[in-house]
Amino acid sequence: MTAFPFSRHATRLAPIIMGGLVALALTGCQTTQTDGFAEAIPADAMTRPVDMSVVCFIHNDEIQSEVLVKSLVTGVTRFGSLPRFLEPGEGPQACSFVVDYRIDNDGVVMTAIRFQTFENSIPGIQASGRTGQGGALTFDNVAEYTLQLLTQSQKRLGQRAQVAIKDESQIVKADAKADQP
Repeated sequence: MTAFPFSRHATRLAPIIMGGLVALALTGCQTTQTDGFAEAIPADAMTRPVDMSVVCFIHNDEIQSEVLVKSLVTGVTRFGSLPRFLEPGEGPQACSFVVDYRIDNDGVVMTAIRFQTFENSIPGIQASGRTGQGGALTFDNVAEYTLQLLTQSQKRLGQRAQVAIKDESQIVKADAKADQP
C-alpha cells in the first residue's frame, strides 16, 4: 500500500476542516441583532402566533427619562396590552413581541423616536415618529406613536397576532410566562 505524501497532513487537518464546515453550516441558524444579541430562531417562528398581549421593551440605558417610559407604557395600555421592560442583557428572544426604541435629539429637545419590533425573535417593523420642522417631540406624541406602531403590527400580522384584554389574574400569568426560559 502506497501512502500519499499529504495523507499525514490531511489526517491532522481533517478535524479542523470538519469543525470549520460545521461552524459555517450552523451560522445560518442564528441571527445577530443590534446591541449584540445573538439567538437561535425557532424553525416555526414565521408561522407561530405572536402574543401581543404583553409588549416587551428592550432595556435602553441611554434613556433616563421616567416620563418617556410612562409615555411608552401609555401607548401600550391604550392598545390593550401589558408593558414589560426587559432586564439589561435580555434581547428579542425574551418575549413573543419585543420593541427596541431609540430617541433622536438635537441636544435640547427630542426630535424623533425610532422603533424596531421583533416577532418571535424575527425583526418586524422599523418605524419612526418625528416632529414637524423645528418642533419638539412631546410625550403625548411618543404615546401616540407607540399606539400606532402596535396597531400597524397587529394589522400586518393578521390572524397571527394574539391580543387580549387583561385582568389581574392574567397579569400574574403573563409575567410568570415571560420570565420562563
